[in-house]
Amino acid sequence: QASSCTLGAAGHSKALVQAHPELHTLVGLDVDPDARGIARRVLEDACAAREQPVDLRIVPSNFRHLGRVLEEENVHAVDAILMDLGVSSMQLDRPERGFSFSKDGPIDMRMDPSAAQDAFNVVNYWTEEELARVFRDYGEERNYRRLARNIIAARTEEPIQTTAQLLKAMRLPQTRHRGRGSKGGKRGSSSIHPATRAFQVAHQRDLCILLE
Repeated sequence: QASSCTLGAAGHSKALVQAHPELHTLVGLDVDPDARGIARRVLEDACAAREQPVDLRIVPSNFRHLGRVLEEENVHAVDAILMDLGVSSMQLDRPERGFSFSKDGPIDMRMDPSAAQDAFNVVNYWTEEELARVFRDYGEERNYRRLARNIIAARTEEPIQTTAQLLKAMRLPQTRHRGRGSKGGKRGSSSIHPATRAFQVAHQRDLCILLE
């Protein structure tokens, strides 16, 4: 028996199903309904291609609730837990999800579209101290105080509703920092836009949950 947290597009879970014929139960969690839809199709095909059946259970839940989910699914123990965390192209490539500053869209940034708290509320209603703490602790941003002050100043003029507005509000210098490069590239072979760290705040939610 195994659990996958989070499913995403189910590439890793598919490999798990294919590589382990002894696997007879797979409980997959994901709060993103788009991801669950894709994962179900992928995993149902992978399970159908096996000689031994797999009891596939896809649950709309965050991995922080894994223990409760397994109890509700009457799964008393698992032999493996697969955790593939973070955002993926299915979130980043859709402007309406508001995860990327390269494409303008509403500042939503919710992995679970039904969640009450979205980035709009954070950006427009949190205090300067709260914003600074988030940028410092979870975005690892050196200029966290200035970013928070800039956002507060911008939102007093008008609500910040889009990723383009947020990028403008932060007023980051248009310099670029040397980075490690893309996957497979050499260290220092690419540059990172200075807004990248700030937008990582929303993307670090999985890490925050792990630290709870």
